[in-house]
Amino acid sequence: MVEDSQVTEGRFLLSYDVEKSSPFPSPEELRKRVREFYARNRWRENPFAFDILPEAIVGYEEQRSQLLAAVERREKIILILGPTGSGKTTMLKWLENELRNERGLIVFFMSKAPRDERELIEQLNHHLFNLRFLRWIPLFKSYIRNTSEIVPKLRQKFGEKRLIMLVDEAHEAGLEALRWMRVIGDHANITIVFSALPVFEEQLQTSLETLRKRVSTRIILRRLERESEVKELIEKRIRLASDGEGKNPFTENAIRKIFEISGGFPREVLRLCNRAVSLAAMEGKEIIDESLISEEGVARAIEAKEMEFDLASLPKRKREVIEAMLSGATTPAEILEKISLKGYKSREHALRSINNILKRMLDEGLVVREPQGKTFVYSLSPRLKTLLTKA
Repeated sequence: MVEDSQVTEGRFLLSYDVEKSSPFPSPEELRKRVREFYARNRWRENPFAFDILPEAIVGYEEQRSQLLAAVERREKIILILGPTGSGKTTMLKWLENELRNERGLIVFFMSKAPRDERELIEQLNHHLFNLRFLRWIPLFKSYIRNTSEIVPKLRQKFGEKRLIMLVDEAHEAGLEALRWMRVIGDHANITIVFSALPVFEEQLQTSLETLRKRVSTRIILRRLERESEVKELIEKRIRLASDGEGKNPFTENAIRKIFEISGGFPREVLRLCNRAVSLAAMEGKEIIDESLISEEGVARAIEAKEMEFDLASLPKRKREVIEAMLSGATTPAEILEKISLKGYKSREHALRSINNILKRMLDEGLVVREPQGKTFVYSLSPRLKTLLTKA
């Protein structure tokens, strides 16, 4: 029997499988070994936790220059597009840090794109008017109460100051919220930077062409292109996790292997490093060489028991998407034609739901995708196909 175990204390987070008859250490023993590994390398905490650290951004020099130049030109709508794990949120937070102390700028970061007008108003009130709990007081008049007040209130409060609105996960924004953000962009002294999956452009082209036409700069994040950038990312994360005194236990060959397996995607680099540290701590190793980075070596630390796959046990919406793909659908629009719209407010809501489900399935390794023209086509991953065959 294989059981999932986790060790969590402070910033430790290691996932592994423990077989009762195996020589793997107990959680208490693993915690001790992790502490010893950190102490040997003078790490204060795990350098490879999935935290957004704009100070650790590497690569993308051209894209960062383009982004700063677009803001300097006072462009209204800017897009940052890239696949999951390419560093979009880190780029937004980096931009926030770069602009934070600029005179005449008010910079605010929306970590969650608003789904409707109400959420847009709430976020503006929270970020710009510092309001979360005073909306009900009748005499408190400075906050925004409805969409018609957005532009007048912004002008009234900020005058000639320029607003920089950073919107993460924009592909999850609601259509009405996006429409009003277009209005704000047209009539207020503001630059809006959207960070999103590439499907966001398809969504705009389908449902909000007026906003798409206002995009003046489109920045694409793909992956780190050089092995040296992966090494720099690892070393920066270690410095930040050790007050600049930490040692780098990764050999050159290990870093080369990380670059090859990760494809240069920053999140995958962190994932591989985190798992290699887990394995090194479990095996009592001081140096992380390529044997701990190979797919086989990583699997020894993180491979989970394949549970019996039951399509009927999946959530209804995810099951509908899989069944549509089994019948030949490869794009969100094609999937939409093969599912029931019952329970959705509109086709638009259904399409947005499908895109969100595909994103989650992509993160879970259940689907894969590849570019085709200006959009992506999806297919079931080999892993899911195998599970379906076994079911």
